[in-house]
Amino acid sequence: MKHMYYQHALEVLSAQPFTEEEMSLLLAAGEDVNWEAVAPIIPRLIDPATAEEAKNAFYDLIRQQDTAHHGLCGVWVFAASMYLLAEKLYPLGVSKEILLDTFCALNRMMGEYKMQLHHIGFKEGFWVWRQCCGQILRLGTLEFEYLPSLSARVAGLTGLEEGKAVLSVHIPCGADMSRQALDASYALARTYFADRPFLWYGGGEKPQGIICHTWLLSVALLDLLKPESGIRRFAGDYKIVEHEEEGKDCIHFLFRVASDTPFEDLPEDTSLRRDVKKHLLSGKGIGTGFGLLKN
Repeated sequence: MKHMYYQHALEVLSAQPFTEEEMSLLLAAGEDVNWEAVAPIIPRLIDPATAEEAKNAFYDLIRQQDTAHHGLCGVWVFAASMYLLAEKLYPLGVSKEILLDTFCALNRMMGEYKMQLHHIGFKEGFWVWRQCCGQILRLGTLEFEYLPSLSARVAGLTGLEEGKAVLSVHIPCGADMSRQALDASYALARTYFADRPFLWYGGGEKPQGIICHTWLLSVALLDLLKPESGIRRFAGDYKIVEHEEEGKDCIHFLFRVASDTPFEDLPEDTSLRRDVKKHLLSGKGIGTGFGLLKN
């Protein structure tokens, strides 16, 4: 008989749109997880106070097997914790749709891995523990991370209050950037985090605003975007309070290649990729921007 956590993880994975090949490789990886060893750690993954440390602890236990399966053993442990999180949050009023949308980060990140490395695998363990503990929820087209205490530096940039909670926006690959989708996502986030104090971890409270740090808010990028661009529409929602020119996030997120890829080797199969590549080859950077949602 399979371990209880294997069965839980399988239920979460089976609800996601994996291909037959992906599921075959996932099933093989699931067989190699030492479930007895990781079982005591899994409940700690759903608590924001212990989730990151628990992630490090289980990877120490499965590192050899996880490497052999290109990261897919870790997917199983994360999926098992997601099942527990659903058991915790669903009775409190977080819908099944939102839980599934959030958990599909596993499927999405495996897809991004394949785009970059051209084979099936997973390497986003450093990030996805946030979805496992409910620190990040996908609410419509965007993801929102609850941050319980704003730093003095960011408070100074944004005019928000130091030490008070905020939401930080993350943009999933393939997000719908239409006006309707963006507005619906922001509205849902405000409602969800205002009405559900159980999401306010770390002694936080109702979020005072919404911030975002991303290459999509790069001032340099805006000059390269078409007027009807969804990225331009998204960026227009924010007051840009800081810009950094040297970051290479666009190399990973736009071109889907390693960040150290020579600029001349970047793909140019879309107009935006061509324009950004030309910009980079001219010696200019794209970088990132930090913004506060205007409304």
